[in-house]
Amino acid sequence: GIPHKLQGAAEAGKKLVLVPVGQRYDYDYNQQKYVDLVEVGKQLGIEVREVSNVYEAYELLTGSPLPRPQVSASTPASPSRPTTG
Repeated sequence: GIPHKLQGAAEAGKKLVLVPVGQRYDYDYNQQKYVDLVEVGKQLGIEVREVSNVYEAYELLTGSPLPRPQVSASTPASPSRPTTG
């Protein structure tokens, strides 16, 4: 699970780990209980941050915003369905 990934990240010298919003608490199978990933990170010397989208994650990891696609009036609001036949 994620607690074990945090351990691996710390061993690899990482200082920041991002997790999806809502996954701050994860089950640690070694401890057989739910743990707070932010607190686990603090104990390991790494920062754990929740992110809600790829744009937020990209900026936190690179320091630069990820360019967003331009939306025009001719761009469909949702993907078109494939035609059959």
